[in-house]
Amino acid sequence: MDKHKKNFAGRHRLFNLPVNNLTMAQTKALLRKTARNGKSVVLSTLNVNWVVESFRNPPFRAAIVNSEIVVLDGKPLLWLSKLHGFPMQEVVPGSTLIQELHHEQTGEPPLTIFLFGGEKSVAQLAMQRINATPGGLKAVGALNPGFGSVEELSTPDIIEAINRARPDILLVALGAKKGVQWIARNRHQLDARIISHLGATINFLAGTVQRAPQFMRRLGLEWLWRIYQEPKLISRYARDGLTLFLLYPLHLLSGDLQKEL
Repeated sequence: MDKHKKNFAGRHRLFNLPVNNLTMAQTKALLRKTARNGKSVVLSTLNVNWVVESFRNPPFRAAIVNSEIVVLDGKPLLWLSKLHGFPMQEVVPGSTLIQELHHEQTGEPPLTIFLFGGEKSVAQLAMQRINATPGGLKAVGALNPGFGSVEELSTPDIIEAINRARPDILLVALGAKKGVQWIARNRHQLDARIISHLGATINFLAGTVQRAPQFMRRLGLEWLWRIYQEPKLISRYARDGLTLFLLYPLHLLSGDLQKEL
């Protein structure tokens, strides 16, 4: 394993994918430390959709495996992990992580964040809302590159626009498959400390989509709230849930559902 990845304690394997056994507080502290030490890392937030997609798409799986930090983003995976081997401590949803980083008052300079992707003017709106409330984050750029292939969204002009801002956090929102591929292609050209595809987070920051109430998140029912707000998600959730149900006994029998790395 890469020496840098060994520095993140409690790294296990779930469905043959690496996961760091980190709490929300530990993850926030780790990201702040990473931003200070100047070393670039990729943060992946593993949910049911990402597990399922990793079995359909080998490059997608490779991108997760090559991420320096991988946290659980979904109660179903937390519940499964607690049934086997080395139980994870808690989920670290990407949207909650970013919101908590912004709301924290640490006395330190805020982490800078660049918002890349989203529909229409969502990135710009998210930037305005972040900067309207002083806190632990300061938005230093927002760019919606439009539609196109990974190659078309990786032009020198786009990379330079991000690098001019030199953000601590680069939040990518291009759709999971395209976003993960874009990060894998461009990560070594990017002048950003923490690079992560956080999908719907940009909508939550902009206020165009509302987070589920806290009690629904605690019960693992945020997916139901998301369907209520975005009915088009029902087919994806149903497909992913069924696929995970079929994958579970196969990985249980193979013995690689969860092992320590």
